[in-house]
Amino acid sequence: MDNLDDLDFLPLIQRIRNTLLSANIDEVVSVPIMKCFIKLCNANVSCYRANMKILHIRKTEPENYKEIASSEWGARSVGEIRVKQKALINTVLAHHFDGTEGDITTWTSDDIVYSVGEMLDRISIEYIKEIYFTNNHEPEKLLLSKKWASRVHLYLIQKLTEVKTKGYYKSVNEQRTYDLSGI
Repeated sequence: MDNLDDLDFLPLIQRIRNTLLSANIDEVVSVPIMKCFIKLCNANVSCYRANMKILHIRKTEPENYKEIASSEWGARSVGEIRVKQKALINTVLAHHFDGTEGDITTWTSDDIVYSVGEMLDRISIEYIKEIYFTNNHEPEKLLLSKKWASRVHLYLIQKLTEVKTKGYYKSVNEQRTYDLSGI
């Protein structure tokens, strides 16, 4: 149904690990970021699969509300894992690079608006799309997805280099408007 049978995150994980090292982000920071990134990748593919299942059921069994609701709950739960992992990535950076915050001169210097967690999330999502578009023989979409991923990767390198140079990273976690505990 989802055509991602050969999905292997190892090449992406190695590329991101090399990116962190090339930006001189030491192991104290890169190891916990990589752990979060792996969980983020897994959450992204789980979210993708849950949404594909929902679409499939809605097309083939639109009256199967119980299965639709169960799948939507799964997608929602995994979405919360994604938010948590992005926040943890940003928190790790903020705790390690906790120097005095300087003036923000451009939006790209704003670590809250332009966060490493969000960039890693986008790179992971585009990687999933690349596998999907490859398996479904959609070269135009594949090209666009690769273009987006490579551009975000370039800006990730710039952001990590900037953080290392300036010595601080500002993090404010995304605020959720609902409480899933007890459900």
